[in-house]
Amino acid sequence: MDKKLLAVPAANTVRFRCPAAGNPTPSISWLKNGKEFRGEHRIGGIK
Repeated sequence: MDKKLLAVPAANTVRFRCPAAGNPTPSISWLKNGKEFRGEHRIGGIK
C-alpha cells in the first residue's frame, strides 16, 4: 500500500480511518517522522 503524507499544524486535531479486514487479521502500523507511532504516544486515542 502506498504511504501518504499529511501535514497538520501543531495543536490541531487530525483523525485517520483505516478500516481493514482479512484472514489472517491485517497488521496496521502508523508512522510519525518515519518511526512507529504507538498507543502510548497518543493524545486523543487509537481505537
